[in-house]
Amino acid sequence: MKNKIMVSTTIFLSILLMLQPVPASGAEPSVGGTAAYEMGGDATTLNPYTWGSVYDFNAIGAIYDPLIQYDVDNQPTAAIAKSWSHDDDFVVWTFTLHEDMKWHDGETLDGSDVLFTFNLLIDDAIKGSSIARNSWLFNWVANDTTKAATMGTAYTDATWNGWAAGDQYNISAYYPNINVVGNDVSIGFTYGVPLHDIMAELSGTLIIPEHIWEGVDVNTFTNDNPIGSGPFMFDAWEKGQFFRLTRNPDYYLGAPWVETLIVNIIREPETAFNALLAGDIDVLSRDIPVDLEELGLADPDISKHEFLADFWLYLGMNQRRYPNDVVGFRHAVLTGIDRQEIVDVARFGRGMPAPASGALPYGPWYNDGIPTYDYDPALANSMLDDMGWIDTNSDGVRETDTGHKLEFGLMVSSEFQASIDAATLIQNYMDALDIKVTLQPLLFDVIWDATGGSGADDTYNYDWAYVGWSGFWSDRTASWAGWLYDEDQWWGSDNINIPGWSGENRTKVTELTHQIQQDGTDDAKMKAYLDEIQEILAYELPYLPIDISGGMELYRTDKFEGWIMGNTAGPSNWQSYNAIYLTSSGGDDGFLPGLTLITAFTSISLLAVFTKVSRNKK
Repeated sequence: MKNKIMVSTTIFLSILLMLQPVPASGAEPSVGGTAAYEMGGDATTLNPYTWGSVYDFNAIGAIYDPLIQYDVDNQPTAAIAKSWSHDDDFVVWTFTLHEDMKWHDGETLDGSDVLFTFNLLIDDAIKGSSIARNSWLFNWVANDTTKAATMGTAYTDATWNGWAAGDQYNISAYYPNINVVGNDVSIGFTYGVPLHDIMAELSGTLIIPEHIWEGVDVNTFTNDNPIGSGPFMFDAWEKGQFFRLTRNPDYYLGAPWVETLIVNIIREPETAFNALLAGDIDVLSRDIPVDLEELGLADPDISKHEFLADFWLYLGMNQRRYPNDVVGFRHAVLTGIDRQEIVDVARFGRGMPAPASGALPYGPWYNDGIPTYDYDPALANSMLDDMGWIDTNSDGVRETDTGHKLEFGLMVSSEFQASIDAATLIQNYMDALDIKVTLQPLLFDVIWDATGGSGADDTYNYDWAYVGWSGFWSDRTASWAGWLYDEDQWWGSDNINIPGWSGENRTKVTELTHQIQQDGTDDAKMKAYLDEIQEILAYELPYLPIDISGGMELYRTDKFEGWIMGNTAGPSNWQSYNAIYLTSSGGDDGFLPGLTLITAFTSISLLAVFTKVSRNKK
């Protein structure tokens, strides 16, 4: 690689952003208190590289840290790395680590652990294994190096980056160049690929301790007693009930003030709401009817924060089954769904209809010229009629031109009433198109396996599913499309590929995502590639995007203060739990996890009053 002048874009992170707030009096907060929040389902694993659901990550996220992370306003900020810089071509990045870091078991955390984590992921990608939480940083290049079975083997199908078929390449030439010198970790590819999206990628790459993970099978390791470096340490997991985490007194970004953090598993939204009223939890991160929201805000000790969530819901039509694989049918279905009504009714007006590309409708990479599929049931019916798919026997259900009845099961998470309500609306919209849909409420992990999300055996056993994707901030990174649609990456690969999308356009999208990586410093080229990708996605509809969730969290202010929240996060986030401290009144300390009798009684009485009201609004 030619020598390059290092241009300092070192970001010495704002320490003010990371320091815990202090009381208005100026006195240092006291350590103590038990903070609690809730989630609607249980985790399935504590392995930071095989987790699949938001429930898993809610349990893992406070235990492990990446090199860098994103704050509540979606900006990169310090984690294990305290600063970073890159060269003028974005090819080589250098991360400077904090000094004197410790793992939760007291062992030293340093650059060797970072190197171990990265090498583990690189080796896995080179061998073609299946670590779900690998990223393009380690995975994307490996998919090309594995075309050569041994060093020096000639490529015969190199089709991009200017490589000619038959040219000689050495696998070692594509290996990421990762070096550790003191507290500095440098990362670059020797063939000069710009790493413009490295921040987004590294924010999802949790660093693991070499002394625990060396020699284990990452794909099968259950990690029942996780040892991380984050602000909280694992203490207990009572399955189906709660997680208990305790304060890390040696946390390198400043130890939390709160002594214990409880994650209560509360499946029913109304029960979770009443736990907030009773003071059993401090934050409610759940869709609840406006009636209950107003009731909660009548309590002077409860406040709310609204934000745009990193979560979009889609209708997945299993294209491995006819007639879901017919593009025109998918067009008609999406045209026949009133996505704004789903937002207004099922999501209580929070959020917005999702663009047909699955991108967020703003930011530098958004293409606002794609089809919108506005709700038009008359047009949807006409589209089906034009295909020759009509109800030939007057039983209220159309048949295709080959006689296949348009009857489908629709899987939906039984753990989220808002999702059930949305699926019910979809069922009603399809009934108006003479398409019969039967709801199949199931636990999320059952749906995840059935749709192929886990890569388990006996997958793709579904017709339709209403589920969602999290973690694809299209305004943050140009690589968002590659994460989900690139055939050479985990989620877009044939091993997963939840919708079963196939064909020339799928391959074209893969090629365009590779071009984005190659031309990563040319914004104009990346914009052109992403515009084309979004046009293809909006036509093909591999997923049928329904809505982008708008977040609203209620939180108590009588026990803790110092909550941190922003444009993309409510008070339930890593910054908050590392920053909050007991109010002067202190509140109750050390309550047992789970619901109190007061909560249970309140749940019964309030459900009797509000269930009928909330259901009438749907």
